[in-house]
Amino acid sequence: MTESLRHKGARGGGITLLAQGGRMLVQLVGVVVLSRLLSPGDFGLLAMVMAFMTLAELVRDFGLSSSALQAKELSQQQASNLFWLSWALGSATGLLLVAATPLIVRLYSEPRLEYIVPAMAVTLFLGGAQAQIQVQLARQLKFSALALSNFLAPTVGLALAVVAALLGWGYWALVLQAVGGALVLLLVQIGAARWVPWRPRRGQGTGDLVRSGAHLGAAHVLTWAASNVDSLVAGVRFGSVRLGHYNRGFQLTVTMIGGFLAPLTQVAIPMLNEARKSGKRPADLLVKMQALVAIPVCMAMVLLALTAPSLVPLLLGDQWGPAVPIIQILAAAECLHSLSFISYWGFLTEGLSRQLLNYNLLTKPITVLAVLIGSNWGIEGLARGYLVGLAFAWPTNVIWLARTAGYEWPKFLGNGARILATAAISYAAAALVFGERLQTPSWSAVALAGVSVVAIFIVLVGALPAGRRDLARMFAVTRDFVK
Repeated sequence: MTESLRHKGARGGGITLLAQGGRMLVQLVGVVVLSRLLSPGDFGLLAMVMAFMTLAELVRDFGLSSSALQAKELSQQQASNLFWLSWALGSATGLLLVAATPLIVRLYSEPRLEYIVPAMAVTLFLGGAQAQIQVQLARQLKFSALALSNFLAPTVGLALAVVAALLGWGYWALVLQAVGGALVLLLVQIGAARWVPWRPRRGQGTGDLVRSGAHLGAAHVLTWAASNVDSLVAGVRFGSVRLGHYNRGFQLTVTMIGGFLAPLTQVAIPMLNEARKSGKRPADLLVKMQALVAIPVCMAMVLLALTAPSLVPLLLGDQWGPAVPIIQILAAAECLHSLSFISYWGFLTEGLSRQLLNYNLLTKPITVLAVLIGSNWGIEGLARGYLVGLAFAWPTNVIWLARTAGYEWPKFLGNGARILATAAISYAAAALVFGERLQTPSWSAVALAGVSVVAIFIVLVGALPAGRRDLARMFAVTRDFVK
């Protein structure tokens, strides 16, 4: 990678990470504050709806955003056609979700969903208009505008939710948070992009983008099934309160890390395309990205899993104690997820949407099956099933990508295995020293354990030459961002 490309990528990635760090802080504050203002049952009700909202979001987008983002060239007319198509899909899926409300109410035997589902459907209409505007910002490399919008939206949404919760609105505070955040995101990105779509026209080469998007959309739907079957099963089998506990654990791990990784796609794909144009191999850059992403994610998840018994009561309150083992299991799952996300970037940058779909056709049903089987051992068994599914998916997607794109899979597996081993040893060593002290709420124990985990992790990573190169690369990227 050339110096200018690395610097541009570092600046874009750094701005995105900085804003995402702020967004994650807002999410964490939201989890803490709202968990003390609302009950587990309130969160469980929204989690019941969100399982279907996520599916509707995928159908609404159906891979069109990813297809437009990865396109080597995208004309104004093509972008305009995709904008109107996305908005039409958003409106249609919103209406379909409203029509499906009686079925959702019957599935969960929860009459309060009768009004929550139609209210949440408004976000689909807003998202349909926003999706392609965000693509325009990414393709124009306006990373600061993207970062600002992705920070302001959840901040305003949280402020609205806190005020509503203090006024006694209950679960409606969470609905207001979602709708308000979606509206702010749309308005800020419209102002930043200064882009006006043309009228839709046929024969502009949009069909190829739609077909590519359809493959990605189908793959994303399969990912939805694997990622949301746990919430669906938890809601149906264990009720809104236990689902609320699971949802808080999910928010602190899967959603938090997903919010860290997803915006990086807006930086990674354009940078990988630039690297290809300059004669570099995307595979070489992806191996480096794997370490840059997975090391901090796994370090954070080790810290969270270790301190959860003390941290959860301190932050959320004693009523959330049942979420602790769920958080610990899902933290391990997120280490694997961070590795799989790099392979996802590989499929996108190589234009292998069909192969991504085929891979998902194999692995996602296995994750669904593992979750269903695990649920026979309660909600913790359900979480373990999700972990098992990801443990199968990561090496599978590495080998699948390598065979279809011509990558060298041992590099990816070896690099990832080294990071996972570092995480496991760091957790075991820190648990041996601090495990007993962390069983009771103590800020001093959490702080001391946190410093120790970071120190142990860095020492273990730097124990091997490859790890020292990873640390040097992380330092170089940080330095480029600061410049």
